[in-house]
Amino acid sequence: MLFERILLPLPSEYFPENAVKRAIQLSAKFKSKLILQYIFEEQVLDKVNNVTSGAVTCQSLDELVKEVKHVEVHSESTVLFEQIENMAKKKNIDIEIERITQNGVHSDEILGCIQKESVDLMVTEFHRDTLLKYRIFYNSPIPIWLEHNGKNINKIYGILTNLSPNVLVPKFALKLTKKFNVPLHIYYVLDNTEPYDENIEKTERKKLFSTIEQKFKSHGLKYDIDLVTQDISNFLGEHFKHKEGALVILGRFKKPAKIPFIRLDKKIEVSKKLGANVLILK
Repeated sequence: MLFERILLPLPSEYFPENAVKRAIQLSAKFKSKLILQYIFEEQVLDKVNNVTSGAVTCQSLDELVKEVKHVEVHSESTVLFEQIENMAKKKNIDIEIERITQNGVHSDEILGCIQKESVDLMVTEFHRDTLLKYRIFYNSPIPIWLEHNGKNINKIYGILTNLSPNVLVPKFALKLTKKFNVPLHIYYVLDNTEPYDENIEKTERKKLFSTIEQKFKSHGLKYDIDLVTQDISNFLGEHFKHKEGALVILGRFKKPAKIPFIRLDKKIEVSKKLGANVLILK
């Protein structure tokens, strides 16, 4: 099974409706356990402290903070959990759901849950105007499904590149294409900002294309494949800016930075700007 345990973090600042719908759908398709993790952000409590510190005594402030924590963590999480379970029931989707309620730092709590619960996929959204720090995108040891729009998946794109070993993308592209029963398009992006030997690259591409063809044809899967010579960040930003019904699968790729000998993982920053949904592999 591709995904056995799916994690859906629920921050206290907003309700990630699109991510919720997608997590329910994926759990149903893969018969996965869906883990709901409600996280009451500590920064919210810090704001309570700052606003009220001049108006109440220390004892009253401590009691107020405890009350806020109790109400938010226990009452709000219960409401959200029931709302999500009802969303699944309305679609006649029967899935196994586990509830986890915590308060703390968003990224830290998620990383702890991933390890403790042996999670193999996280589904989330990107919201710029929240208190959350998106360190989790960089530190997560598992794939992240970044849901942008909640649209039905109508096509899957696997992105291969000379900046990556290209091992995981074909594997995930194959399984997800079969599950969603949609067309698959493979792009090999020859990033022209990275020095390379054209003859070696040509040989490696031919070998890679042949391997993919053998693997996909053995499963009776039809697909398109194209070669693109362009900066990979620019290609992704331009080509997938308005493809709202697409799923783009990105493996590891690193770009050279201006500082010598330093390479930066750019797929996170690029993924946030796309109109398509993105599966970020690790």
